[in-house]
Amino acid sequence: MKIIKTAIILLALALCGEASAQRALYVLSQGTGIGRQSIIPFEYGSQFEPDLLRATWDNDEHIIAAGFTYHGLQLATARHPSWGNQTYNISQSYPADFISEMGRKGYTITELSSDGLNWLVIATEVTPRAPQLCFSFDDPAGEEERAKLDKMIASLAADKYFITDIACSGNVWAIVTTYNPDITDQIYDFPTAAQDISDYFMRNQTQGYRISAADYGPGHYFCVMTRSKGTSKAQAVLPGVENPNEVMDRYWGMKFSITHIAH
Repeated sequence: MKIIKTAIILLALALCGEASAQRALYVLSQGTGIGRQSIIPFEYGSQFEPDLLRATWDNDEHIIAAGFTYHGLQLATARHPSWGNQTYNISQSYPADFISEMGRKGYTITELSSDGLNWLVIATEVTPRAPQLCFSFDDPAGEEERAKLDKMIASLAADKYFITDIACSGNVWAIVTTYNPDITDQIYDFPTAAQDISDYFMRNQTQGYRISAADYGPGHYFCVMTRSKGTSKAQAVLPGVENPNEVMDRYWGMKFSITHIAH
């Protein structure tokens, strides 16, 4: 895989505030077509290590999921059958220009994450590629703000654009929506704890919904579940994982792959 060079910004991973106390939440799914994964950890207090990314890409592997967790930044990597070159961007403000540039170049945003101070965006050449629309907004703290958000999300869904990733930095949320006519509908909630996401998943999975995005913001999570045409694949939601490699070994043996890492 060709490595696409971008400006490398050194990132201090010292998390602060309420978000740093949140334990990692892993979402695993079957039927992804992804092979066995590896987890690349970045320790607190260290700098972002681009050499680890280069080694991943040199091995023809991709960043499937990324998240700033209690244990630091973690990347779940594996070979993806329909993904090509990847590139990334790290910035302290919402990276609207980078996201727009990637869209013009035909890339898809496959990962959006934040540690509360910085944004990490992974852009990927994806086949087949679907159009995307991305936007940011202040945390919807009141009923009026959430009603406006509901209206915006409903308008996008009417045009077959559905949420595929979310992230929060400070008081600002960002949403990535992707055109997908195979999705029938989405639901979302604002749980206050990772265990609440597990409960939300258990309540809705029997109706065919699967978690497609989740992240932590000012005092609450934002969790999105999606229902698509056809038979839904099995999914597992694991909050508060202390040693991800030990747990993942068991799930990888059952053909599960990490599709999202939230904090």
